[in-house]
Amino acid sequence: MIAYDQHLHTHCSHDSRESLDAICRAARARGLSGVALTDHADLFGVDPAETRERIARSVLEADEAQDR
Repeated sequence: MIAYDQHLHTHCSHDSRESLDAICRAARARGLSGVALTDHADLFGVDPAETRERIARSVLEADEAQDR
């Protein structure tokens, strides 16, 4: 059986404090085959520069994690 968690937020979303590495370690410990990150960008009530930085950090961390 292939099991995935297909809705996870990292610290790059305002509603999570978890690092991508911690999420990946927990997924492996539970026998998951993969995860899908669903970090989101808030568009209202947030500084646009902060939103751009969070998006860029999320993409960079995901790319780096794939290499590991």
